[in-house]
Formats: sequence, C-alpha cells, structure tokens
Amino acid sequence: MLLFQISLYAMALCLCAFTSLYLWRKDLAFPKRFFLLFLCIQGLISSFEWLMTNPESPYKAMWLFGIMSLSILMAPCLWLFARDTSDKKPKLPNSHKLMHILPILVGVVLLLPLVSSMHAGTSFEHHSDPLSARQSYFILGSMLLMTCIFFLQSSFYAFLCTQILNRRMSLNATIFANNVDSSTKVMRVLLMVVMANFLTNSLRVLYCWALDDIASVNLFFAFLQTTVVCYLCFAVIVHSAPNNIVQQNKRKEILSSTQKPKHNDISKYKKSTIDKARKEKVMSSILCLFETKKWYRHSNINLPQLCKEINDLPYAVSQAINESSYQNFFNLVNHFRIEEAKTKLVLAPKMSILEIAYSVGYNSKSTFNTAFKRHTRFTPSAYRNAKLSLVNLNPV
Repeated sequence: MLLFQISLYAMALCLCAFTSLYLWRKDLAFPKRFFLLFLCIQGLISSFEWLMTNPESPYKAMWLFGIMSLSILMAPCLWLFARDTSDKKPKLPNSHKLMHILPILVGVVLLLPLVSSMHAGTSFEHHSDPLSARQSYFILGSMLLMTCIFFLQSSFYAFLCTQILNRRMSLNATIFANNVDSSTKVMRVLLMVVMANFLTNSLRVLYCWALDDIASVNLFFAFLQTTVVCYLCFAVIVHSAPNNIVQQNKRKEILSSTQKPKHNDISKYKKSTIDKARKEKVMSSILCLFETKKWYRHSNINLPQLCKEINDLPYAVSQAINESSYQNFFNLVNHFRIEEAKTKLVLAPKMSILEIAYSVGYNSKSTFNTAFKRHTRFTPSAYRNAKLSLVNLNPV
C-alpha cells in the first residue's frame, strides 16, 4: 500500500513535468506564465509528498515545510493567471501589493519553528535530541495558525477569481454567441483545482486531529491529489488545441474593434441619444433576420457581424439588445437556437441530438445540452421523451 502511494505522487510529478514541457514552446490561447508557475508549484508539492511518504528519505520536517509554504502560493498564482486573462487589468497600488504579499510572508515565518526541528533522520522525531512538550506545542500551534491563513487566503482568492471569471463571461455574452472561451475554461479548471486542494487539505487537517496515522486514509488522499493533477493536465492540453488559439485571437480582434460594454448595467444608457423608435427598429431588423434567414444557425457568430448584416452601428445594436427582454447577445442567439431545437426534437424524432445541435448552430453536443437545460430545465433527451410520450397519450 505504501509503495502504491509513493507511485501516485511520482506519477503526479511526472504529469506536471510533461505538461510543462509540452506547453513551454507551444502557442497557447491563454497567458501561460502563471499557469506554468502553477504547474511547477504543483510538481514540487508532489515531489515533497513523495519524499515525505518514502520511509528512507531524511529531513522530513524540511519536506513538510516545503509542502505547506508552496501551498500558500497556489491561490495567488491562480489570481495572477486570472488577471492575465482579464480584458481590463488595472495597475495594483503598492498598498495592495503588500496586502497580497503579507499573508505569504507571515505563513512562511510561522513555519520557521518547524524548520528548527529539522534533522537528518528518517522520522519527524529526533530520538537522540527529543523536543520538549512546550516546543512541540509551539511548533504545532504555529503550523495551525499557518493552516488558518491558508484557508482564509484560499477563500479570498477564489472569490476574486470568480469575480474576474464572471466579468469575462458577461462581456462575452454581450458580443459573442458563446459566453465561454478557452481562457475561461482553463480558469474554471484551475479554480476547481484550487478548491479541490482546499477541501483536501481541510480534510487532512481534520483527519490528523481526529485519527491516528492510517495507511488506507493516506492512500485515499494521495489518490485524490493525483486525480486532481491528472484532470488539470488533461483539461489544459485539450484546451491548448490550435482551434482554440484561432478563436482566442479572433476574440481579441473583435474586442479591439468593439466598444466594451459594462457589466449588463442598463444605467450606462441614461445619457444615450438613441430613442425608443430607433431601438424598436433595430430589434425589428434583428428579429426579421433571425426568423426569415435563420441567421442564428451560423456558428461562432458575433455582434460586429450582426451589425454589418443589418447595417447599423455596434453601440445602437448593443443597447437595443441589452435593454430588450433578451438582455444580451448570447441570450438572444440561444433563444432562437433552442426554440428551433425544441421543434426538431419533437417533429424529427429520427434526428440525433448531435445532428440537431449542429443544425441550429452549436459546435458541440455538450454546449447544446448546457444551453438547452439552462433555458428549459430539461436535457434535450428528456424534453424529447416527455413531448413524444404526451403525443402518444393524446393522438390526434
């Protein structure tokens, strides 16, 4: 069992190293500097876990110090990555920088008593020079304080990253037919990894307090950590595909030529010179385009394309859509796609879900399923089965 646990940590280290080397020279659809740093931190933590688990490795206290001190860097690293992917990155004042650096410094200082107990033996206890009860309590107390800082810090940065992610998705929704791009996907994965680490570490602390050292529980935590690393590496390699790079470059080009709207804030239009009649004319042109030409069926459509199609200004079209019942471009396009899909699910029972998804403008079945459930609270299959059963019960 111990050998399997050591093998899991070694596998996690190899995965981090492989993914880092794979992405190092590769052009990515997202900023990679802080992501590669995140991978390095995760790899080092796995290597220290391997050294701690290995019964023959010396300096156990040093490896525990490395694990705990590096863990407190993971959430800030995620936040820096999120800032890199943000479309608007305000410069941080020095006082704010200190606010981010101070918890890390305090956490490392609190771990110094642990380093002071380090020795070249293969166990935490130094049998020839044992610690007094007072020293042991002092070291455990400082580690507990550091753990509290880690929990608070992880929660704080998860909140900040969620805000950045929501702002980016909101901006996407006002201009694109999809509100999730490759950078937001990677950010979601990293956020899930940080939260998984947070929960795992919380469980480990509770386990250490409540139970003795149990081999099966230690193996469970090793398996959990390795699974998280595997998911991270696989997801990021998938999202670094060439088509994502093309889409991301296209997104930047569109954003640079489009006035960036704020966070669905209708109050920004208070000083607008566009009157009600103009907005009604714009919406009438859009609805006519969607209902007659089925323009929403085109995949990867965006607001500038729509403006060109109806021959109107981006600001006027954006305001008309945002102040309508659809609220943004993303909801507008998906409304028409889902309505057509609902009809096809019932009237064309031999068409597969994937065929219907492609026919109404979606690029993948998963995106279609997510959008359909969001609008109807049913999956496409469940909706089709429910409607067809009603037709069978009430034949014409």
